[in-house]
Amino acid sequence: MGIINNLLLQFVEESRGPEGREAVLEGAGMPGKTFLSEQLYPEEDWQKLVGATVDYMDVDGETAQKAFARWCLPVLLKKFRPFFKSSRSAQQLMEKVPGIHRDFPSSAAEGFVDKISVVESSDAKLIYDYTSPNGLVVFLGELGTAVAEHYGQEVEVESREMGENHWQVEFKFVR
Repeated sequence: MGIINNLLLQFVEESRGPEGREAVLEGAGMPGKTFLSEQLYPEEDWQKLVGATVDYMDVDGETAQKAFARWCLPVLLKKFRPFFKSSRSAQQLMEKVPGIHRDFPSSAAEGFVDKISVVESSDAKLIYDYTSPNGLVVFLGELGTAVAEHYGQEVEVESREMGENHWQVEFKFVR
């Protein structure tokens, strides 16, 4: 979805300035490109943007995903405030994530793939089934950790690879 592309470019611009944004677009072979938040884009566009961001910022992919996840939380808190306000805990919010993704306007577009579902949810844990051709499992875990901290909770994250581009991500709520 274009929203994640725009968030990544905003992250780069806020950390490295407008020239950083342009350098990433250039490095991805998309100089001057803009993305509509509610439109679906090919996975390859995202992969090129991430690769160009990692190269430009001169960090490894895991470090980039963690930094991006941490940066995203305050933005998502503003953009999706009603979801956060209506949830009493990180787990309640995280249970809503698959529905939020399905209800986003671009999910009605041809080519939308449902990538995340809740496999199990109890007082102590939540397990996602997660498919990501882009390998954003580190991003998902770090964003979940940041969300838990926002609610004053502590969480342990364990990711199990289930196949190519497929994981189960378990969040154990320890406090």
